[in-house]
Amino acid sequence: MNPWSRIALIGAAAVVAFDTLASFAARTAGIPYVWASLGSFFLYAAVGYLAARASLNKQVRVAALAGLAVGLTDATVGCLYLG
Repeated sequence: MNPWSRIALIGAAAVVAFDTLASFAARTAGIPYVWASLGSFFLYAAVGYLAARASLNKQVRVAALAGLAVGLTDATVGCLYLG
């Protein structure tokens, strides 16, 4: 497994965990769930940056692929809101 693909996989798991925690926090504390989008944006940026740094060449392509993997995970698994 490439270092950047490992970063993308960890990032996808982090997004799912973050969305789960944000969902429970929004429901419990009554905070609007839309505020969690700032945390998701930070995770996307961090995964893209770290994946590009881990790549020896084709850094923009690798960052885009890592962002695609995290985004697809967030759009499918991460959006399963319990309410």
